[in-house]
Amino acid sequence: MKWRPKVDKTRRLVATRCDISVNDSKLYLYQIWKITKTETIDKRQKPFFAVTDQEFSKIKEFRNSKTGEVVKIAKSNFKTQSTRIDQFDVVEIFKRAK
Repeated sequence: MKWRPKVDKTRRLVATRCDISVNDSKLYLYQIWKITKTETIDKRQKPFFAVTDQEFSKIKEFRNSKTGEVVKIAKSNFKTQSTRIDQFDVVEIFKRAK
């Protein structure tokens, strides 16, 4: 099953995933982006990330892209987007979220 981007409208967050390969092992790079009220990517807050071989629901902690500091994010409010959108167009994903 193809992974779809996830959106948390109340906290204005968008989660995306990229497939990466390191030493013949398949890993996922998950990123969580903050969207401003003007519907642009928040430049002051760098995205959070996690590199793992697990699914999104099993990730316990993310890291701040700028500092590397561990951040815990509640994932219960994220809703999967059913429409076909370029998963790297974070602002468009947020705009089309229901």
